[in-house]
Amino acid sequence: MNINIPEYVTEVLKRLHDGGFEAYVVGGCVRDSILGLAPDDWDVCTEAEPDEMKDCFIGLRSVDTGIQHGTVTAISQGKPVEVTTYRIDGTYSDGRHPDDVTFTRSLKEDLARRDFTINAMAYDPEKGLIDPFSGREDLKQHLIRCVGEPEKRFSEDALRILRALRFSSKLGFEIEEETAGAVREMAEMVRKVARERVGIEFTKLVMGTGVSEVLPDYRTELQKCGIFPMADDPVLQRIRELPEKLTERLSVVFPEKLRKALRDLRLDHQTIGSCEQIQEALRETVSCDNTELRLQMMRWGRQAVSDMLDIRKVYPEKGKSAQDAEEAGQELQNILKSGQAWNLKQLAVTGRDFIDAGIPQGRQIGALLQKLLVMVIEGKLENQKDILKDEAHVLFCRENL
Repeated sequence: MNINIPEYVTEVLKRLHDGGFEAYVVGGCVRDSILGLAPDDWDVCTEAEPDEMKDCFIGLRSVDTGIQHGTVTAISQGKPVEVTTYRIDGTYSDGRHPDDVTFTRSLKEDLARRDFTINAMAYDPEKGLIDPFSGREDLKQHLIRCVGEPEKRFSEDALRILRALRFSSKLGFEIEEETAGAVREMAEMVRKVARERVGIEFTKLVMGTGVSEVLPDYRTELQKCGIFPMADDPVLQRIRELPEKLTERLSVVFPEKLRKALRDLRLDHQTIGSCEQIQEALRETVSCDNTELRLQMMRWGRQAVSDMLDIRKVYPEKGKSAQDAEEAGQELQNILKSGQAWNLKQLAVTGRDFIDAGIPQGRQIGALLQKLLVMVIEGKLENQKDILKDEAHVLFCRENL
């Protein structure tokens, strides 16, 4: 078996080898390489202790990112590589992080502390794959299995419970029976974990290829984790059919109390706002009519309406079909390509034009622009500056007599 390791990572391995130390790429990069996926990042483990590592990295910039736990980040060819000493974790009194670690010269002892077998593999170009817990076989069998006793692994770090569900969704793998049993028994422990971390894992879960199985199958466990009540099973079982877009999927997963659910997961304001706009747009009726579609875009924004139509292709509203949403989407594209006005920026006038014409600055200007836009969309006015300025003057005088 051969894994294609990038040159900047090979440089780090070579420096450690030249210093007389074992060193391997480890964890997710090995897993993804075996699966034929492009790793997001490359981690290295080594028998060298931090001071020994840094001696090997003379000439490279290095950062003590977690030196108390044996981690140094080497900057190789401008890219970061996390390098960690083989270690044995101490007790986990907070249910998340080891209180202390003991460095070891044994790779197997280091791999034994990891969460799942598929993440407990290491690779060296000369020594090949080191796989003491049969992670490669579990990859073939499409299984998520804890290293050792699941109860022990989850007691050490409760976030691993949610990570098991996330990996199951991301990879489309089943969770091995004993591991699944521990997930179901211990899910409530996740409530002790920082909500930011829960939010990160849950959003990755939602984007996985196996999301349509994991969400309904582990609904009760996710609720024990503190995840707000989700949509009904028939809805969740079709989530995978939506585009791989987080805001669309979250808008469907949480049909009720969306803002509360997403704030509890500590998602950013932009994501929450986008999801709310999508849900508002979902209250509209799908229409292929040019005017109605442009009015919807004016109210909720182009992106929210586009996302709403994506959702309606999978979940048609009563009395409508997926084809209706498809045709509305085509009309939306026609509107965008032709440059037809649907927002204030596309009007041939601005608030400054009105101020220059003597209309007092204030809320009235915004209201006038909005009325003009509606009239343009409805075909009552042409989008020309002189025409719009004249109409604005008429409206202003009428409202201020």
